[in-house]
Amino acid sequence: MTTYNIEQYMKDLEYLVNIDCNAQNFAGIDKVADYLAKDFIGPMWRVKRVDCGPDCAKPLVITNTDDTNYDVTLCCHMDTVFPDGTVAVRPFSVKGDRAYGPGVSDMKCCCLQATHVLKAMEAAGSLRNLKVCLAFNSEEEIGSTHVLSWFQELGSHSKYCLVLEAARANGARVLERKGVCHYQVKLKGRAAHAGNAPQDGRSAINEMAYWILQLAALTNFETGMTVNTGVVKGGSGYNSVAADAFMDIDLRVVDKAQISIMEDAFAKLQEHAKAAEIETEIIVVSSMPPMASTPETAGLVEIIDNASREFGLSTEWVKAGGGSDGNHMAGAGATTVDGIGPTGAGGHSEAEYLELKSVEPSLHCLEKILLDLQAKLYK
Repeated sequence: MTTYNIEQYMKDLEYLVNIDCNAQNFAGIDKVADYLAKDFIGPMWRVKRVDCGPDCAKPLVITNTDDTNYDVTLCCHMDTVFPDGTVAVRPFSVKGDRAYGPGVSDMKCCCLQATHVLKAMEAAGSLRNLKVCLAFNSEEEIGSTHVLSWFQELGSHSKYCLVLEAARANGARVLERKGVCHYQVKLKGRAAHAGNAPQDGRSAINEMAYWILQLAALTNFETGMTVNTGVVKGGSGYNSVAADAFMDIDLRVVDKAQISIMEDAFAKLQEHAKAAEIETEIIVVSSMPPMASTPETAGLVEIIDNASREFGLSTEWVKAGGGSDGNHMAGAGATTVDGIGPTGAGGHSEAEYLELKSVEPSLHCLEKILLDLQAKLYK
């Protein structure tokens, strides 16, 4: 069994946690990327930063092959949600069996899981045939908008993807994630005096109210499709027929076919608005496909469960309503699971923590998963 230097891992973790690196802090992201890449030198490794345009820091890619078709991609992100200055207020700390600090489990411990395992496999000479890509996103916490085309390309060239987000507080991993679509709707009617000439007005708010109820009726908890109108605005005064209205809508789907249900509903609603002399504009702000199970997923889960049992980790799997970069990888064709990192919880809050007892078993578990995938693919 590989001996991991947990003392060095903890030093690395403290260094990374004590870097402010929200997605807008390009210098912070660069500092994290430089640290993660510093040991990947020599003929085995190819290290590059990917230019995804001026509006985001460059993602980091580390591979052991010149081939752009990968057996497995290990998916991580370098950014956190926390504003600059957070580290000065609450830097890395350890209390009992838990580590704390901004991004400690979401997901700096997981980035280090990837680098420590691959360096250990290099030292052992065990990474012989498996073509591995370490993909470190620079803007996961703000939706991966600017890096989306890179992810789609990466997913289309990866057989398997392990998203190294932290396992849930009880150690559970994530089998499926719902797809997430964000819509905005603008409605334009005609203003009129509510007392003297209401008949001359065309209320955008009244039409929006109709839309809200019709869309809410699409929610089906049995099929997993949910529609939530989370923000509404409209009108200019209580005594005027509202000329304008606005809706912010969240759609969650289990499979891509459910998006068609939403699109059909929108088409009918626009006809209703037209009949009411209300103009409408539907904006697709973002669209993230579901991370769904495939026939290949069962085989990957079996490999992960076998490794987890060997090192005393949970074999529980959950289905999540929220999205991650795993959605993009799965949507592009990679067989994807999530939550393969150490155990942690409290992300996006001051309570965020990492269970330190889960670190070493998680390192061994990931190593065995990669070795077993190598054995499966290169018999």
